[in-house]
Amino acid sequence: MAGQRDELAAALRNLATALADVTAFVKQNRAALTSNVAALTEITSVLVGQQQAVIEILDVAPLAVNNLALSYNPRSGTLDTRDNAMGPYDPASFACSLLIDQLPAAEVPAKCMALAQTLHQRGLPMTDQLRKLLKLPPGAPATGGSSPGPPISSPGAPIPDQAPGGSGITSDPTLGGILRGTP
Repeated sequence: MAGQRDELAAALRNLATALADVTAFVKQNRAALTSNVAALTEITSVLVGQQQAVIEILDVAPLAVNNLALSYNPRSGTLDTRDNAMGPYDPASFACSLLIDQLPAAEVPAKCMALAQTLHQRGLPMTDQLRKLLKLPPGAPATGGSSPGPPISSPGAPIPDQAPGGSGITSDPTLGGILRGTP
């Protein structure tokens, strides 16, 4: 230690200078430091409260970003994905199911009834709401054959309007037809 006395003295002088600078900085910025520490306390408490969510994000985010990178198609400049959020149901079935849940049976559009009849006749998957519209039990398999209402010819073919006092207007049971409304 005797051989490093000068180096130790120099280090202590530098430490004293640094402490003086820190003391001056704290005195000059006391209000800002106080508010920043208070804000940091708030942020820390939120992070502690959401610790599981943060852990889950850190676990899932790399895979999500990787999947996003893999879905990019540089030839077309698009993201190529397979969205199957509604399962086997088409958008028109989804829209009609929402209407059936929200409206009394008498107010459900005739196009939804026509869609339900078409799906039932062709043995295609139907939501429980569309089954309810045809008075079928929930979850029953869609089977072809007779069903309430007039027969439907082929996919995309115009369907006679089922409105009371039918006007002879044809309608399209697809989502595009529902959104377009009466021609």
